[in-house]
Amino acid sequence: MQVIENESLLWDDVRYFLALARSGSLNRAARDLGVDQTTVGRHLRALEDRVGFPLFVQQRGSLSLTRIGERALQQAEMVETAVDAFQRKVKNRETGPAGKIRLGVTEGLTTFWLVPRLQPFLALHPRLEIEIHADPMARDELSRDLSMALRWERPAPKLAAARKLATVPYHLFTTKSYVEEFGMPESIARISGRHLLHFKSYEQNPGLAHWNELVKAKSPAMTIENAVLGGSVLPAGNFIALLPNYALQVEPNLVRLPFDLGLSLSLWLAYHEDLVENPKVQMLADEIKHLFQENRGVWLH
Repeated sequence: MQVIENESLLWDDVRYFLALARSGSLNRAARDLGVDQTTVGRHLRALEDRVGFPLFVQQRGSLSLTRIGERALQQAEMVETAVDAFQRKVKNRETGPAGKIRLGVTEGLTTFWLVPRLQPFLALHPRLEIEIHADPMARDELSRDLSMALRWERPAPKLAAARKLATVPYHLFTTKSYVEEFGMPESIARISGRHLLHFKSYEQNPGLAHWNELVKAKSPAMTIENAVLGGSVLPAGNFIALLPNYALQVEPNLVRLPFDLGLSLSLWLAYHEDLVENPKVQMLADEIKHLFQENRGVWLH
């Protein structure tokens, strides 16, 4: 049976007991705690009443722990460690990194994947504010208005420091109704331009240059600004579109075509070099990198 087990046990009583056990006298314990001897004695009596056994005996002018007191000391030190950890956590929440971080993002991955996964991080750091700016083009440059940004392909070294986060494969997707009406295409050559849905944002990305050339040659039926808008257009019609392979996690009714164009993009986290040592920026950068490493597989490679 544990010595310290009464539900009415108070931390103050344990704290005074620890000071007395470490000093060996009421006088020294009182001095260490900044109180009088009467206060120390009162807390000791309260703790002994709750434990039900004496914790000290008087020996040659000093106090020594009884056998029960020695067992109580071990447990009291465990309580002390837990209280210290709790106080540090509270203090970190109060004095931890604060302020605004302006994060530039790609719309699709951020909307469907990143933002929901940042909630625990924000709960741990209530004084941080993340201001998200969606950029469907995710251009190479990093605006001075942004603290950091997610970018397709690595930004020029002179513009920013960068960490590679993941590789995102791209595939062709269509709808079940398209397959029922026209059959499953066996190659890109079998797809009519009149069934292609194209996204203008792709034209700004060098990594999709091959696809942009194919689409241009086929004259797509419809061109819209970005793939996020395409999430509602594609299921509504008999279209085929190039999408990141996590599209099935967002819209499970899509059908992936059975051939691979060999297209993929690298996703990078970029931030200005003068922010490399900024604690709040580095804390968010580390969290984003951790999230990407933790979720490789279905969403990312």
